[in-house]
Amino acid sequence: MFEPLVTSSLSSQFESDDFDVLRHVLFHPRLWSTGREVAALEEEIASYIGMPRAFAFFSGRGALYAILSALHLPPDAEVLVPGFTCIAAVAPVLWVGAQPVYVDIDERTLNMSPVDLARKITQKSRVVIVQHTFGLACELESLLAFARRHNLFIIEDCAHALGTEYAGKKVGSFGDASFLSFGRDKVISGIFGGMALMRDRVYSDRMTHFSSQLIFPPRRLLFKILLQPFLTSLARRRYHIFSSGKIFLKTLKTLRFLNFAVEKIEKRGGRPSFLSFRLPNALAIIVRHQFSKLDDLQTHRTWVAGRFQKTFTAFGQENMPMNVSSDGKGNHIFLRWVLRHPTATHVLRRAEQHNVFIGDWHGSPLVPSGVSYTAFHFNPATCPIACRAAKEIIPFPTHPQIGEKEIERLACLFKNYAFPAK
Repeated sequence: MFEPLVTSSLSSQFESDDFDVLRHVLFHPRLWSTGREVAALEEEIASYIGMPRAFAFFSGRGALYAILSALHLPPDAEVLVPGFTCIAAVAPVLWVGAQPVYVDIDERTLNMSPVDLARKITQKSRVVIVQHTFGLACELESLLAFARRHNLFIIEDCAHALGTEYAGKKVGSFGDASFLSFGRDKVISGIFGGMALMRDRVYSDRMTHFSSQLIFPPRRLLFKILLQPFLTSLARRRYHIFSSGKIFLKTLKTLRFLNFAVEKIEKRGGRPSFLSFRLPNALAIIVRHQFSKLDDLQTHRTWVAGRFQKTFTAFGQENMPMNVSSDGKGNHIFLRWVLRHPTATHVLRRAEQHNVFIGDWHGSPLVPSGVSYTAFHFNPATCPIACRAAKEIIPFPTHPQIGEKEIERLACLFKNYAFPAK
């Protein structure tokens, strides 16, 4: 098979200038642990979002865990979460001893449904986590109004949505707290990394204490993390050349030289090995560099989404994502451009035969696949729309490696498999 690899992962977020920064950091170990970069990143993100305090963490779920820990929730507390989400946004609820309650989603936006939120609230409800799925702002006005009427603490999940706006303001500034992820397939990436933003001073003081207990990751682990983008990028670029990249990638996995975004133990509700780590200076340098070119990255994603939209519209397809939130007040930054199709699973499997692997958010309402629903207290019957949508979505990547050639190839491939000529 000699078709180039198209994927949503394998360091696709990084461009040549990012590798220059990575190379500089890798060969200067004095920059790895301590320095001024973490504090500078916290100040920049807080100012950009419009929140008084920001706290850097090793991961987005670490940031959410810190927020929930600061709330000192009672043992029987319920936390309302989206029915279509990553387990990284649910596991911290379990770690603090609370009960996740899943709220179904809106059919078109894939965001939390205000109607179902009203159905799911109980006297034990204490927190609601609203997610801006794939970068599309949710219906914040109605969700926030309902949450405040019921005295719920509001957390915005902005892991997909750095730069998204609602009513002229950045998302992440509307709730009582919010969090970001700088994982390898997010809007900007530090390979690992996350940020929590908090409004209340008392909770902020608790966050400061929580952060002070964290430790730096071992230098051996940092070396592997910094080297990983070079290795995965090489595997991606050579994947189709007599399968050399594929073999190389399997070898790296066998030798345990790759750090996975989600560890196996997390799929059963357990805590990852890196939960106790603080964000090191080295990764903050990478995140800050990506943050400095956020506008350019967003421009590219919007262009890619527009090209997909135009191409599939020309095919006569209308089952595509909304460009604004349901109430018309929020925009979309297109971390993914989504197409809905009743045979999406079959289509994605056929695409894999052509070295196209883009189904990372397909198949299960709790991402990634292989998650224990029992461990996460998830009953599919409570979120029928999320379960159906998860099986029908085709999440097209919009990262910097997607150009005109890749768009034409993907459009042609999916047209042939999803919309064959009659």
